[in-house]
Amino acid sequence: MLQAMGFLDSLTSWFKREAGDVKESVGQLEDKLDADLSRKERELAATPEEKIDMLTEKIEAEDDAFAAIQDKIDAQQGKALANEELMDAPPDDSDPSAIDE
Repeated sequence: MLQAMGFLDSLTSWFKREAGDVKESVGQLEDKLDADLSRKERELAATPEEKIDMLTEKIEAEDDAFAAIQDKIDAQQGKALANEELMDAPPDDSDPSAIDE
């Protein structure tokens, strides 16, 4: 009987944790939907000049994201080229481990 109560307590505890997680997820979803709705309302109420400004800001933000990706690509390519040059370079004569016997 005590084991059954322990099992029920752990099961109840698990359900409470899951309910808390679901409640938190629903709250985050509501916040996101509210923010999206507010943004859409601002876009609909905006003047043509404000809409152009909004589009310009959006384009600039996307350009920044693409620039960050391009920077990562360039860095990886630079590392790959440096590694390739090291692999193709002749051994340094001053390095004692590179002496031919």
